[in-house]
Amino acid sequence: ALPRAPPAPPATPEIVCPLSTIRDVYTVTDDPEECFPFEVLTAVKEEERAQLVMVVFDRGSTSQSFSILEQSRDRRDLLLECLKVLCIKATKAKTSPESR
Repeated sequence: ALPRAPPAPPATPEIVCPLSTIRDVYTVTDDPEECFPFEVLTAVKEEERAQLVMVVFDRGSTSQSFSILEQSRDRRDLLLECLKVLCIKATKAKTSPESR
């Protein structure tokens, strides 16, 4: 008998979030836990909550969000800094006369 290939991993939903649509970024250490969906908070260990980031963005006339669990607080802080810089650039590019 021929060996079988392992089953394909379950499909992960793809999230498209243009940087210029990001409205806010939350962390458990800087924002109230009530900002996070209950399902997200219960899915991570208590000691991992400091590594959690939630991005809220506009999608049409509604807001959507997704959460990221970083490997460490340092990596979370790096992600936050990168998002800040990239969002500023994206917003400037969107509003500059050269982009019209």
